[in-house]
Amino acid sequence: TNLPNRRLFFDRLQQEIKKCHRSGEPLALFFIDLDRFKEVNDEYGHDVGDWLLVEAARRIGSCIRSTDIVARQGGDEFIVLLTSLTETSKVDIVAESITDLIAQPYRLGDIAVSISASIGIAIYPHDAADERALIKKADQAMYVAKREGRNRFSYA
Repeated sequence: TNLPNRRLFFDRLQQEIKKCHRSGEPLALFFIDLDRFKEVNDEYGHDVGDWLLVEAARRIGSCIRSTDIVARQGGDEFIVLLTSLTETSKVDIVAESITDLIAQPYRLGDIAVSISASIGIAIYPHDAADERALIKKADQAMYVAKREGRNRFSYA
């Protein structure tokens, strides 16, 4: 996917939280899980699954600013960090953009697949005081989005 891994993301998250602490501006962390990825991988094979991960990463990246960060958490999970938020109302707009774009059909030759994304969102410092707690809150919120029907986002 050419994305940062968990370790690099965590380092960047620590740096951004320090910036937020100084500036007083919040940041948002998205925990994204691709719905139905396992079924696509099982039905079409790992090559299609790998291609789908790369394409999903590209679509997620196209929804955020160049100053924001997207990383692969592992498997079919991604993390997005929206930094330097002057207003948290834009968080909904980004989350809707991601869910809308991920839900559009993927085509690879004769293969057409559809997936969706469940997103959990946590806001620093409102939802958590440190990096690990912020990731945990966003992860828990993602499971709420899945339980509520998938292809949606939920706040911590």
